Amino acid sequence: MSAVKPSRFSGRARAFAGPVLAAAAAVVFILAPAEAETPPKWAGSRTPAVHRIPLNDEFGQKIIPSEPNPLPFSARTTCAPCHDYETVKTGRHFNAASPDAPAGRPGEPWIWLDERTGTQIPLSERSWKGVFKPADLSLSSWDLTLLFGRHFPGGGPAEPEPEDETPDSRWSVSGKAEINCLGCHSASGIQNHSEWAKQILRENLRWAATAASGLGEVGGIASRLAGTWDIADGPNPDDSEWAVAPFVKYDRALFDSKHQAFLDIAYPPRDSSCLACHSAAPAGSRKFDYEGDVHGQAGLACASCHRNDLSHRMIRGYEGEAEDDPALLSADFTCAACHLGREKDQNDPPLPGRMGAPYPLHKGLPEVHIERLACTVCHSGPLPEKEAVRVRTARANRLGIFGIADWSTDLPAIVEPVYLRDARGKLTPHRMMWPAYWGVKEGGKKTGPVRPLRPAEVEAAAGDILYPDRTAVRILAALQNASGLTGKAVLFAGGKIYEPNLDGGLTAVAPPATVSPRSKTGFLRLSCPTSTRPTRKQPRKRKARSKPPWKLSC
Repeated sequence: MSAVKPSRFSGRARAFAGPVLAAAAAVVFILAPAEAETPPKWAGSRTPAVHRIPLNDEFGQKIIPSEPNPLPFSARTTCAPCHDYETVKTGRHFNAASPDAPAGRPGEPWIWLDERTGTQIPLSERSWKGVFKPADLSLSSWDLTLLFGRHFPGGGPAEPEPEDETPDSRWSVSGKAEINCLGCHSASGIQNHSEWAKQILRENLRWAATAASGLGEVGGIASRLAGTWDIADGPNPDDSEWAVAPFVKYDRALFDSKHQAFLDIAYPPRDSSCLACHSAAPAGSRKFDYEGDVHGQAGLACASCHRNDLSHRMIRGYEGEAEDDPALLSADFTCAACHLGREKDQNDPPLPGRMGAPYPLHKGLPEVHIERLACTVCHSGPLPEKEAVRVRTARANRLGIFGIADWSTDLPAIVEPVYLRDARGKLTPHRMMWPAYWGVKEGGKKTGPVRPLRPAEVEAAAGDILYPDRTAVRILAALQNASGLTGKAVLFAGGKIYEPNLDGGLTAVAPPATVSPRSKTGFLRLSCPTSTRPTRKQPRKRKARSKPPWKLSC
């Protein structure tokens, strides 16, 4: 047995053994109280963590993509080892129904649009003036999810508590749409918001995040399944074409040998993720004419100002937000905080604000403008003209959802800028729309409140009045059965021929070669006079005018 050679540093080590132990004891004594404190959430490293992690389903079981009939992954159980899901749920995007959440400055509500009945009702769980709460129209969390889930970030109404579930809902079939962390924080080029919207429409709520992430392909449609189906039942053995239960086929190339998937995470979120729900543009404008935001042109991102921590309590950055929610450090991210910087003496040179924001001199501008106008009156949105500008927003007009079907709508008609005073008495720019709905005036007073009716109630009472095509079909059927009529009865309108179809409606077919013996086109041309004189008789003694009193535009 060979002897162990002593280290050449052993003597020095023994010489310092006493002081080292004493110092160690002192360190332990000094740091002991700090161990009882909550460690900081951020250790200080600005290097993002590589998210090569196992995916878990909603029951906390690890997903093996090669297994038959794997379940969709759950952000709640997958992200939970490092991120407190319950804390994230308190964020502004998910807490609208919470009584403890501050309402803040009124923002864009959800707009319930039904073109058949001419209904457009502004809705919000927050206590904002001019909007209705979903409970006012007996809308459940299930109803809200199907109406607006296309632009939900998950969570909130799409993930109700058991006591909030209603008997007419189908949560047991569709599952709940948990907070879609990747919807905001994915940097992958295959993250697809349009796929999320499509899965929500199919009531594939628990599968929507998996399909949108591109980690797997989701098939089947939960809305076609019986209300008794449960995820534990698996595939439907009796139907492989119509009532197909939702399923996932994971892309195995995205998983390693340990069944871990790489998630390309963006922190903070990229602008494209924010704009999926928060974009707006003038109606009828061309894409290459749109310049975008001046802050974006300077290299700032949405999250540069609209920041949040793990609680996801987003800073909105308006004046007075610090009073509405004192827990936020929002006073540091207003227009004035970034561009005015710290208070300075009158003789000091102007100093740049946060991130080098230019200091506004406002030479020659009367002080009353600063006192009565918000910064955004002059520095945001279109300049005021004779008429407000028509704009379309992502959530109101269903923008940003691409596919064969066109999801976007022209209604509701939203205009800007409209200047109103905020809670601090300053004029601020707003967008405006006119609500429209059928309702019931309660209280018996001329100015009493009007309770809106749901479109389904109006449609049930109005019947075929709302379906003029059905009336036209009945007229065509009567004409076809009339004696002495040869050929097929059709309706000609707007330069097109309409014929009845098998669904009880009308189908437009190719326009006729000739409309009448005297016309070879589908429309009649009318000459447009350049001016029109009044019909009243002019006094004889009065000299005739050289120009007409007014013109009528044609």
